[in-house]
Formats: sequence, structure tokens, C-alpha cells
Amino acid sequence: MARMILRRLLLLVPILFGISIVSFVLIALSPSDPAEVAIRVNAMVPTPELIAQTRHELGLDEPMLTRYVHWLGGVMSGDLGRSYVNGRAVAAEIAEAFPATVYLALVTLALILVISLASAVICARYENRLPDKFVRLMIFLTSALPGFWAGLLLMWLFAVELDWLPTSGMRGPESVILPAVTLSLAYVSTYARIVRAEMIRTSHENWVLFARGRGLTDARLTVHVLLNSLRGAATALGMSIPKLIAGAFVVESIFAWPGIGRLCITAIFNRDFPIIQAYVLIMAVLFVLFNLASDVFVAWLDPRERGG
Repeated sequence: MARMILRRLLLLVPILFGISIVSFVLIALSPSDPAEVAIRVNAMVPTPELIAQTRHELGLDEPMLTRYVHWLGGVMSGDLGRSYVNGRAVAAEIAEAFPATVYLALVTLALILVISLASAVICARYENRLPDKFVRLMIFLTSALPGFWAGLLLMWLFAVELDWLPTSGMRGPESVILPAVTLSLAYVSTYARIVRAEMIRTSHENWVLFARGRGLTDARLTVHVLLNSLRGAATALGMSIPKLIAGAFVVESIFAWPGIGRLCITAIFNRDFPIIQAYVLIMAVLFVLFNLASDVFVAWLDPRERGG
């Protein structure tokens, strides 16, 4: 197990280096001039002299390789640069917005796990019967809704018509319910189908027949079958957790959630390249690290994977 983890950690070095190059170059090749955008955002007239001065202050007049080396050195020391628009440290901007997104992602993840596992157990226990067909139909209908449309429908029903929940902002614990439900709809069907298929396949194995012959109760047998069916879901979960963080910008925009996705949307409109580069880099690193964590978890569940 330790050798597998060490081998995967060593492979992360070239991967992260490649991610840093891609995240910097793609943003740096943008045709728009961030110096001119920064001048216009601050309500100033972009004269050629002021543009040249701003480009010099932002370091945009240096060669791309020099800018990349400076940026990479700052990233390795924890300095993600400064915003082109307000001059604040990018790390401080992200540190303020990141907890709200993590909070939303954790609540969403809890909803996904509870609903998908419960749905999978019901579908597997009543395979091809009425409860199985009804649950799969409901999951299919909810997952077919686009995220932005589902969010607007939930906002109209529970916030406008029933006045049960707030429409926007991060005012209290109840504020996270609508964004979390909206964000979870696209994932519940995936995990419910994966776990259901694995549970049905596992329930036909010989050890299940042996356990049932020994007189094991249905409840305990269901727990054992469920635990032995989490391998495929664990692998998918490793990619879904960073997707919950990176893909929350639509939901954050709809519900005015003060998270990192909304910060990135604002930075895109303002051509604030340091924030965009930091966002792309952080999300890519999260994908790589959570993928590693899921592989380690799968290896812990199944020792046969440790030599792969």
C-alpha cells in the first residue's frame, strides 16, 4: 500500500508541472488586453500612454517565458499574484470565497450519498418491480432537468410561492438547501445507477448465497452487499468531489452564493487573468489529488488493486 501511494505521488510531479504550463499559457494567449480592461473597469480613459504604463506595472510587457517563471515561483511559495482590477492578493480573494464553495459542496455531497445509496438499495431489493421502476423514473426525470432550470423552478416554488427558503445569499443554514439540492440533481442518478448495478451483480455471487444459507438476516446481508458494491462508486466519487467545487459556478450565479465559482465568473468578465489562472490551477490540482485519494480508497477496499 505504501509503495503504491509513493509511486502515485512521484507521478504527480510531472502532471502538476504540465498543468501549470497549460493553465498559464491558455490564459496568456487570450487576444484581449487585460491592461486596457483594468483601466476601463476603474473608470479611466485607456490612452496609449496609460495602457503602456499599466502593462509595465502588471508585468505584461515581459516575455511569456519570464512571466511564467515568475508566476510559477510565486505559486510554489504560495503567492498567486495580484488582481489586475483591484490590486488585492489573489490568494486572499480565493481564501475569502473558497469556504463558501466547500460548504456548498459538502452539503451537496451529503445529499448525493444519502439519496443515491438509499435509492440504490431500494432498487436492488425490488429489482424490476414497482418500487425499482418508480425510483428510477423519478431519478431520471429530475436528472434530465438542466441545472439552471431546476434551480429557477426550485426558487420559484419554495422561495417565491411557498416562502419557505431564501432566494439568494448566504444568510443562514437554510440558505444552502436550494443550491445544494440543485447541484445534487445531476449526480444522484449517476451514483444510484452505478451502485444499483453493482449490488445486483454482487447479490448473485456465491458468497451471498452461502451467507443467506447460514441464516444471515436480509438487513445485514444488504449492508455487506452494499459495502462490496462501492468500488465503482468510489472511483467516480473521486472525480465528482472536485466537479462539485469547479462546476458550482452556475448554481452560485443563480443563487448569488459568494463562492469561488462566482468569483471566477466576475474575473472572466473583467479579464482578471491572475484570478482565472489561479482558479484553473486549483481546480486541476483538486482533480488530480481526489483521483489519487479515490484510487487509494479502492485499493484499501480491494487489496488486488494495490499491485496495479
